[in-house]
Amino acid sequence: MSVLSDEDVKTLIKDKKLGISGYPEIQEASIDIHIGKNIRKLIKRRISTGEVTESEPFSEQVKTEAVTLRLGDTIIADTKEKFRLPCDLVGLIVPRFKFSAIGLRVHGMIHPGSQGEQYMVITNLGPMEIVLHKGDSVCQVVFFETKTPSNKAYGKVKNIFSGKPLSVDFLTP
Repeated sequence: MSVLSDEDVKTLIKDKKLGISGYPEIQEASIDIHIGKNIRKLIKRRISTGEVTESEPFSEQVKTEAVTLRLGDTIIADTKEKFRLPCDLVGLIVPRFKFSAIGLRVHGMIHPGSQGEQYMVITNLGPMEIVLHKGDSVCQVVFFETKTPSNKAYGKVKNIFSGKPLSVDFLTP
């Protein structure tokens, strides 16, 4: 498994093996991505691991354009970008360094065969309050090739905000 360079990513996009909506900001070994329009903030309460299901209300929809994260606050957000990955590629969503340096933790994974917006978990581990806006670019995707293609494509991601499959028509080669 190796990290893809900017030239590798550009070639995959040109050859229509990798689909990314919009005009991605391709860096040396990553692509800058943005917080999408759907954000859910975790509710602070005691919960057991057995309670964590899609139907359990452990978060609430953020209806404003911005959300303030205090120490320990966590949100789940979709990406502004939509993706289409082949079965031999995986993407890790990680924070951009300048945001990591102030305590912002970002995590997400784009599975082989994924299609559509992706989801990331963003947590403030720093001492300062951080205001995040929809459309902010606080993270990046690093792509890796798998040693062998996945036998099972992850397929269309179900929208955790609406429960409906996400539209990826623009990515069809």
